Amino acid sequence: MGSIIISDVSKRFGGFEVIKGIDLEIADGEFVVLVGPSGCGKSTLLRMIAGLEDISSGTISIDDQVVNKLPPQKRDVAMVFQNYALYPHYTVFRNMAFGLKLRSYPKEQIRDRVHKAAEILGLTELLDRYPKSLSGGQRQRVAMGRAIVRDPLLYLFDEPLSNLDAKLRISMRTEIKSLHQSLKRTTVYVTHDQVEAMTMADRIVIMRDGIIEQVGTPMDVYTNPTNRFVAGFIGAPTMNFFKARVVSTNGKASTVLLDAGGEIEVKQKLPADRCVTVGVRPEHLSLSEGPERLTGRVSLIEPTGAADYLMVKTDSGTATVVSPNGLANVGDNVSLRAADEHLHVFDEDSGDRLSG
Repeated sequence: MGSIIISDVSKRFGGFEVIKGIDLEIADGEFVVLVGPSGCGKSTLLRMIAGLEDISSGTISIDDQVVNKLPPQKRDVAMVFQNYALYPHYTVFRNMAFGLKLRSYPKEQIRDRVHKAAEILGLTELLDRYPKSLSGGQRQRVAMGRAIVRDPLLYLFDEPLSNLDAKLRISMRTEIKSLHQSLKRTTVYVTHDQVEAMTMADRIVIMRDGIIEQVGTPMDVYTNPTNRFVAGFIGAPTMNFFKARVVSTNGKASTVLLDAGGEIEVKQKLPADRCVTVGVRPEHLSLSEGPERLTGRVSLIEPTGAADYLMVKTDSGTATVVSPNGLANVGDNVSLRAADEHLHVFDEDSGDRLSG
């Protein structure tokens, strides 16, 4: 129960196509995060699953039943929005019970469900309070409780943590993930924050301009991005990119010459004389006393406690390096190296990952 099949789904507003023929399958009990920049269509896709937006073409099935024509109240889904949408004149109990009351549940069953959800979310002591006396995190938990009491097939979250401060966002991420592990219900979660996606998802769906760029586990999209867009979007700090050209290839390795100078050996066979982009994550770059790969000058240091983020100006642009504390100072001239196994090579024109 709770599986979702999205088949060739499109959404048009007049002549503008927001969703462009998307195919996606979500297994029962899976936690899937839709992530991408603003305007990529992730919230529109979530609203189509919920029945809040009509589908222009294609089908959406929940538990093998096509739901294109079903109204939201008959899809057995519960949605948590970015704004808490609580009734200010109702207590926490009445806010959580409101949906059940509309569906004419017996009073005793409403009370039991609300108290059970309140216990799960740590709201038992707050049931008689009003929203104005609650913190942002408590209000978000009430909104989640209103969804839990429904006991739906699917939970849908539309950027629920956007209005919270950084510390509370981290705490709420943990609570939502723990809640999913406890309830074991299919969850689709929308965010523009790739850190939320990486820390919460069983699988991540990365979207851009109404299409899906890649679907995979957090580590899969991190270590094997399908193109330059995914590589640059997933990971914080973002991946470094350097323009280059393949100058030779021999057996299973290729020599790549950076535009700014410096040769890199890549352990894959690439077409000779191909213009490429070499990507390497900041944590995979290191300061080196050995043969130079890339040289530059430290222009800025951002201490984070566990490590320093070094901004190094090179002839190929500014590179970010995650370095142990105190290894460099602003103004130092440094040499950078990256382990061959952590290099990513993308076609300069299409942005697709090259494999050999």
